[in-house]
This record gives sequence, C-alpha cells and structure tokens, in this order.
Amino acid sequence: MKKHFFCLLLLSLFVGGVLGQDRMFVVKFIQEGKVISVDRTGEITLRKQPFQIQIEHIIDEGVLVGATLEDDLYRSAIGEADLEVSWYENTGMADALFNDDKAVMVSNDAPNYWFYSSAEEHRFDRDPRESRGRYVGKRTIANIALLDPYRKIPIQQIKKDLYFVFYESTYDMTKDEFNRGEPLGVHIRWK
Repeated sequence: MKKHFFCLLLLSLFVGGVLGQDRMFVVKFIQEGKVISVDRTGEITLRKQPFQIQIEHIIDEGVLVGATLEDDLYRSAIGEADLEVSWYENTGMADALFNDDKAVMVSNDAPNYWFYSSAEEHRFDRDPRESRGRYVGKRTIANIALLDPYRKIPIQQIKKDLYFVFYESTYDMTKDEFNRGEPLGVHIRWK
C-alpha cells in the first residue's frame, strides 16, 4: 500500500510540475544587486537608477511586455478600467538582440516581445542561463525609448511613474486568433 501511495505521489508531483510550468513565467525586479519585492497590489518603489527585469520562462517561448507611462492604459490592461488596450491586439515589437542599449521601448500601441531561443538569439542582456528547458534572462533598464517621436530618456530623468504588463499570447490556428494569458501588472513608483 505504501508503495502505491508513493508512486501516486511521485506521479502527481511530476504531472503537476510539468503542467504548472507549461505557461508559467516568473518576473523579478533587481536594483543594486538586490531583488526588490512587488507588493500585493502590484506596486514597487525603485530609485531613479538603472534596474534589471529578470524573467524565467520556457525556452523558445517569449513574454509580451507592455510598457507605458499612462496610468489609465495600465489600469485598463490589468482590468481595473475600461479603455481599449491595443497591446492585446498587436504583435510585439522587435527589440535588438542582447539589449546593448539597456532600454525598454515604451509604447501605448504595441508590446515588447522578449524571448530566448539560444545563447545567440534572445532579447536579454548577454549570457542568460538555461537549464532543463527553461531560461533565466535579465534585461537591464537604464533608459526608456519613446517611439513617437523616437527619443531615449535616462531613467534618472523620468518625470512619471512607469508601468509594465507582462503576459503570454498564443495563436490558435483553428480560430485564427490570439489567446492572451492572464496579465501580470507592475506599477513602478520612484524614490
């Protein structure tokens, strides 16, 4: 009896671990080498200095990252207001490989698409880690890149709060539509 119970326990842990990780990603914010906690309301306070966003996800899968300076757009994206969110209708913008400009593109129209395919093709800082079908990539944010008109602003000069919405999107060929995963919203306040 104990043997059967042990086998069932192992099987449930294995299946639960695989299914639970199938679409899951983990996001962390790091500043000055320390992980900074996001509170239960999705808010975080950072210094107006460069920081890193670390994402852990499945290899060959990416995360869409909406970035904005607009509170209303952010609140709509996470379901607290009722504006149309074009991030959810558009595919992601193509950042340069390896994040050499240490920036995040801020747009109210399209999200960033951060992915890892291999050590030679990804949207993170150089040398992300990979293990057991998952990757951990860090993206340093020292600037925001506004697109219309294009200009780069150092983090130290930002005058407004910065908002991020992280989510997955998969394409359903049978319905010819994208299915969006549950968004994870983070509101950055500055010290």
